[in-house]
Amino acid sequence: MKLRRIVFKGVRGVSDCAFDLTDPTTGEPHSLVFVTGPSASGKTRFLEGIFAAKELIAPYAARPTTAGWIRPGEPAAKISLTWHLTPEEQGYGALGQATVDTESIFSSAYFPPPEDDGIVSVLGRYEHGHTTGKMEYFPVSRNINLTGISAGLSAFEQKPMRPTADPRKFASVVRVVNELSAGGPTADYFAALLERLSPTVRFQAATSTDAFPRCFTGEYGPRSVRELSSSEGDAVLIAGVSVLIGLSRSVVLIDLPDLYTDPSFVPYLAAGLVSLGEDVQVIAATRAPQAFGAVKPNQVLTLGGAR
Repeated sequence: MKLRRIVFKGVRGVSDCAFDLTDPTTGEPHSLVFVTGPSASGKTRFLEGIFAAKELIAPYAARPTTAGWIRPGEPAAKISLTWHLTPEEQGYGALGQATVDTESIFSSAYFPPPEDDGIVSVLGRYEHGHTTGKMEYFPVSRNINLTGISAGLSAFEQKPMRPTADPRKFASVVRVVNELSAGGPTADYFAALLERLSPTVRFQAATSTDAFPRCFTGEYGPRSVRELSSSEGDAVLIAGVSVLIGLSRSVVLIDLPDLYTDPSFVPYLAAGLVSLGEDVQVIAATRAPQAFGAVKPNQVLTLGGAR
């Protein structure tokens, strides 16, 4: 799945806007889209709103409450999304077309009729692995929780945390790294992905029974996940989540992917982001989209002042 168009109206924290996410030459949705704008323009809120709109009609967890999404003075808020579905998704939902529109209305007084069962089944489906698409959110507050209690690694346990900034969904990365330290094809995939996300840290199998095996190498020799820099830890977190849940054919929302990254590496980071999975779509909030290199103007969504 990918997004072709996004419309916000009456949403608290984001000015009314409508954006086309397709390449004007091919008509296909962009694989990488940047959301930018001045301070307090609602970049984070925009990402959260996309996921909330999906959750309102096809939730992974409890449906979001509506009150916090309605701009003061407005009777309701609306987020319209146009989806581009794969042939497998069209078949799964018994849908006859690749393009499907959904409309999420946040209101305490009006309850819109439910969306078609087909698109609800596609958007509400959550399975681990790279076979089926899903949505994932990396908030700016993300970090690898080294001391907190992690939820289990199964799809059933992870599903309700995906729309949230709950730190437990990232605490699971420690368990993922421990399993990968034994080596194998999945470890090789993780190592290749990590190399595309970070210029300074590499992964190698380590025969160790320690809770934090020294399976990361770099200029200063073998290190555990506890000894990584902020930028390296962020790359491990993103790669670890990709390995755990599978992000092919998914919509991935990332707040400030360049938060800790050395400016000299940012132009290469774009290729790393779109390698998170096959046919993935990444929508990233950033202060400086031009730092990512050759970005087409219609890949940049510029927000106005927040309302």
